[in-house]
Amino acid sequence: MFDKLFDFLLSIIGMFQFWTVCKAEDAGFIRRFGQPVRKMRPGLNFLWPFAIETSTHVDMRLWADVLPAQSLRTKDGVDLVLRLMVSYHVAEPERFVLNVFDPTNNVQDVAAGALGSAVSKATAEEVYSGAVLRRVRSAVTSAAKRWGVAVDKVQFTDITPATSFRLFGATKDEN
Repeated sequence: MFDKLFDFLLSIIGMFQFWTVCKAEDAGFIRRFGQPVRKMRPGLNFLWPFAIETSTHVDMRLWADVLPAQSLRTKDGVDLVLRLMVSYHVAEPERFVLNVFDPTNNVQDVAAGALGSAVSKATAEEVYSGAVLRRVRSAVTSAAKRWGVAVDKVQFTDITPATSFRLFGATKDEN
């Protein structure tokens, strides 16, 4: 009984909160009735109470994702198993939050798709020379820019000539 009363009192007190704290590694913005009105600075930021204004925080640190191995065939018939690493950071917090659902996963998906497309149109020599990597980086960078993400590095972590493999029913974590 008292726990519900305590929760109710905490929710009421929370409505009177007129501040938020933005950490040094974060960036963010304040929305008034859902519309962005101003950027936050690191430290204490003031808000209108009663949920008139709310804050949104975004981690601005560098992220790095290593994509699962992809078994691909070049246009000259060479089978390769490739792993790609993409490192990126949020450049525009508002665009990152408001314009696309799950932009970090989308960066990985675009990178995997661009790699598959570029390798299938290239020779093995172009893969080894880095020409394919430049095409993949260009595709990932232009897509990520629309989502408020800046790509810092795209590189192969592994290139192995191998026969094709497929894991049926495998999840991303099992590759």
